[in-house]
Amino acid sequence: MKAAEVPFTIILDDPLSNSYIQNPYAPDPDPNMTVEIYERSWQQNEDLGLNDIRVEGYEVECIEKEMAA
Repeated sequence: MKAAEVPFTIILDDPLSNSYIQNPYAPDPDPNMTVEIYERSWQQNEDLGLNDIRVEGYEVECIEKEMAA
């Protein structure tokens, strides 16, 4: 692959968007690379532990704790 003797395709599925592939054509787009941005599936979120995260109501809980102290 490094010598590019045989054509190949790499599919990198990175639901956290933590990967980096260097673009040798920068700042122009790489004509050989396709970037697809997508919403994670429920299963991907489950695998990452994101489905059980509480994202609402923290403000109320913090105020109630401060008032009780």
